Parts: sequence; C-alpha cells; structure tokens
Amino acid sequence: MKHFAHFVPKGSKRVGTKGHWTGNSVAFETPDGTFVVVMSNPFKDSRVVRLSNGAVTRAFELEPESFNTIVFKK
Repeated sequence: MKHFAHFVPKGSKRVGTKGHWTGNSVAFETPDGTFVVVMSNPFKDSRVVRLSNGAVTRAFELEPESFNTIVFKK
C-alpha cells in the first residue's frame, strides 16, 4: 500500500497503459506532471521494461519477483 500512499498524491489521475506489462502495472499522472508507475515482476528472473510518454522512452530493470514504483517527469 505504501507504493500508492507515498508516491501518488491527492489529485493524481490514473492514466492508461499499453503493452505486455498492462496486467502487472498501474500508472498515474500527479498534479505537478510527474508520472508514477507501480508494477510487479512476478517472474523468477529480472526483466527490462520500457516506459514511454510521448517521444521519450526509458528502460528499467525489475528484480525477480518484485514490486516496484517508478517515478519520472514528463
């Protein structure tokens, strides 16, 4: 619960996700324009996930069987 309570402030709006990780993630845009993505990696090995918001794509490595919060600006 802390992933949401700490990183997703009041006034944030849920935004849609697409791709392979849709079932394991939820994304929000905060009032200051920051994006918060909470996602899990249920697999027994690390995985690289790529997040895009427009023209910018960022890659993140998720540890095996982990729950992650990724915060980034537009």
